[in-house]
Amino acid sequence: MSIDVRVPSETEIAAFRTAVVEGFSDEAKNDPERIDRFRKAFELDRFLAAYDGDDIVGTFGAFSFDMAVPGGTLPTAGTTIVTVLPTHRRQGILTAMMDRHLSDAAEKGEPLAALWASESSIYGRFGYGMASYMNDVSIESDRGAFRPTVEAPGRVRLIAVDEAKQVIPPIYERVWRERPGSFGRPGPWWEDRWFRDDPEDRGGATAWKYVVHDVEGEYKGYARYRVKLDWGPFPNNEVKLGEIQGVDAASRLALWRYLLDIDLAVKVTCWNQPADLEVPWALVEHRRMGQRRTDGLWVRILDVEKALAGRSYRVPGSLVLGVKDDFRPETSGAYRLEIDQSGAATCSRTDDAAQIFMSMETLGSVYFGGIPVHELTNAGLISGDRTATDLADLAFGWGVSPFCPEIF
Repeated sequence: MSIDVRVPSETEIAAFRTAVVEGFSDEAKNDPERIDRFRKAFELDRFLAAYDGDDIVGTFGAFSFDMAVPGGTLPTAGTTIVTVLPTHRRQGILTAMMDRHLSDAAEKGEPLAALWASESSIYGRFGYGMASYMNDVSIESDRGAFRPTVEAPGRVRLIAVDEAKQVIPPIYERVWRERPGSFGRPGPWWEDRWFRDDPEDRGGATAWKYVVHDVEGEYKGYARYRVKLDWGPFPNNEVKLGEIQGVDAASRLALWRYLLDIDLAVKVTCWNQPADLEVPWALVEHRRMGQRRTDGLWVRILDVEKALAGRSYRVPGSLVLGVKDDFRPETSGAYRLEIDQSGAATCSRTDDAAQIFMSMETLGSVYFGGIPVHELTNAGLISGDRTATDLADLAFGWGVSPFCPEIF
């Protein structure tokens, strides 16, 4: 069997979409409206398709992101819609598409690639490392009382979607760079993806509702949510939070307080919140907020020198890192990282002996600063001189947990 990997033509987009949907075991409905939405939601020139003859049997895509890293932003390939049809599994198709994807991203000058993994066992062999956690949270509304010392100035306003389109993107623009793993959303992303609200995607709940936190006329945060109605013999509604952002903790807490105070609702749930969520600590009963932690964003470093020099560090120092990359051996080697007093760094290849050793997957895990070096050292994924690993533990850490607010 000969498999050809290439960019699909304009006339093949419907067939490509069918392969994507079938790859996720869903039902493909290729009416003109859905095809049009699909075209608008993706970068068609970054699609890859695997062909068995004329049949598309594998799909791959990428977004061109600016992604927040500690202390800055870097161009990032947002890996997406990775599928192989069940008729062609275990035949090397994913490996062929991944090789082309990473090579294309490197040629575009993107030092990073990032993805959400449908299965956590798939992407480590390609050099992606789990770089952030996400928390699936749930709290009963009547157990959501805040400590009396928690202050939340200002007011929360419920706004219509037309106003939301005007005021929410500027708030996000203020905050996303502070959180490694978040990415800039261009105008079309907001219109074609974030504000899209198809009835079939609501899971039996209402349309999106939007609120903003207003402090003396300045909008400092927002939330969007749905309400899943359940009246029965008494109100049993669920508030399903989609996203919450604020320029500071006070703004986020004000929005959470609003959500917990919605009448006729018995609980608030959200599938994706950051690991350093402040809400449990603001509650009178900390344990009432149930939290289930799982993997969030996965990161693959394509250019070690650009990636390590492109972020900031918490302490100064000098390290020689030995990196082993089984999938792209050309990036294996020793790299000298020099960090100055301000946290800025330079990175270059060196012939000096490495002081600390790790795989490319592991380097991706520690890169955002959310997975401590000492944890991976204890797990046997990092080895080397104790002084060097201790320095790396301090240097790579960051004051904000990495977090990506939406799946792409």
